[in-house]
Amino acid sequence: MGSIQHIVANLEQTMLPNIAKKQIRDVEGRPYPVIAAGDGPLVVCLHGFPDNYESFQYQIEPFVAAGYRVVCPMLPGYAPGTEPVSGTNTPVYAADKIIAVIEVLLKESGEQQCHLVGHDWGALTACLVANQRPELLKSLAVLSIPYNINLQRVILRCPTYAINGWYVMFFQLKWFADWWIKRNNWKFIDLLYRLWCPTWDNYEHRLVSTKETFKQPGVLKHALSYYRNCLFGLNPISFRWRRLYNGRIEVPTLALRGEVDGCMPEKAWEMNSAKSFRKGIALEVLPGVGHFPQLENPDWVSERLIRWFKQVSS
Repeated sequence: MGSIQHIVANLEQTMLPNIAKKQIRDVEGRPYPVIAAGDGPLVVCLHGFPDNYESFQYQIEPFVAAGYRVVCPMLPGYAPGTEPVSGTNTPVYAADKIIAVIEVLLKESGEQQCHLVGHDWGALTACLVANQRPELLKSLAVLSIPYNINLQRVILRCPTYAINGWYVMFFQLKWFADWWIKRNNWKFIDLLYRLWCPTWDNYEHRLVSTKETFKQPGVLKHALSYYRNCLFGLNPISFRWRRLYNGRIEVPTLALRGEVDGCMPEKAWEMNSAKSFRKGIALEVLPGVGHFPQLENPDWVSERLIRWFKQVSS
C-alpha cells in the first residue's frame, strides 16, 4: 500500500488546499486513490493520457459551489495497486474497474446514479461504462474523443487520422516506445502537449505532476497497454473493446471538443453517429482550444458542465 500512499503524498503538494486526496476502501478488495470534495449529487471525472486525476482540478471548486460531490479517480494502472492482480491492464478492465469504483461511491451516499465526465481515455472508458451499465448514470459528458471509432471507419472516413494518430502506432513498439518516452526527463510528454494544444502556452505546470505519475513503478507500461489493446490491436481484448465501443448508449450525452485539437481531427467527429445515442447527444466546439479543454478554458467548461448536470436532472 505504500506505493499508493506515496503518489497521493506527492500530488498533495500540487493541489488546492481544500480538496481531499484519499483512498476508497473495498474496491474489489483493494484501496483506490481518488480526489474528492463536496456534498450532494455525485459527479465522477475521469482523466486521460498523459495525465492524472488532477486533470479536472479547476472544475472541482465550481462543482462543489454548485452543490455537487466531486470524485476524480486515477484511471486503472495510473497508480501502483490499481492495475490487474494478474494479466494485462486493458481498456475493458479499466471500464470494469471504474464501474466498481462508481458502485462503491454510490453505496457510500445511498444514491442510485451519478453524472460521469471523461476526457481522452477517460472519455473512452466512460462510454464503455455507459454502454454496459447505463442504470448507474444520470448523464454522460465526453471531452475530446468521439464515439463509434473502429478501424474500417477510420480508414474510409478519416484517413488523415493516420497522421494525427502516429503516436498510437508508435506505442505498439513495445520496449522501444517505453524507453523512448522516458528519455530526457520524459520530453516525449512535452511534445504531445505542444502538438495537441497549439494555442496553450502555460501547460508546463501540468507536466510536473503528470511526470511524477508516470515515474511510479509500472505506470507507463499500464498506461500504454490501453493503446496496445484497442483500435489497432489484433488480439481478443482489442476485438472486444471495438465491439463494445460501437454499441448503443442509453444515457443523455454531451460531447465537447476543441477547435484546434491536434490529437483528434475534426473529420473524426463525423464518425459520431446520432443513432448510437438513444437519449440524444449534444456536440459543442470550443473555439481556439486544443485537446485539454477542461484545462485550457476551465471556466467555460465548468459552467457548461454544471448547466448540463442541471438540465438532465430537471
